[in-house]
Amino acid sequence: MEAIIVDVLEWLTNLGYIGIAIGLMLEVIPSEVVLGYGGYMIVLGKIGFIGAIIAGNRSNYCCR
Repeated sequence: MEAIIVDVLEWLTNLGYIGIAIGLMLEVIPSEVVLGYGGYMIVLGKIGFIGAIIAGNRSNYCCR
């Protein structure tokens, strides 16, 4: 199970902002993990803070 989660997180990293939105919409992994990993990607410089907020907000808006 751990290998699957690692693979999904790497896939989400490669997708960037869209990966955050997809991860939150599909709920394969709990949203707390996806958002925490999004914060990690911000620290690494792979994505920007404002873009991550917009991606998380839009995925929540689309699923209502």
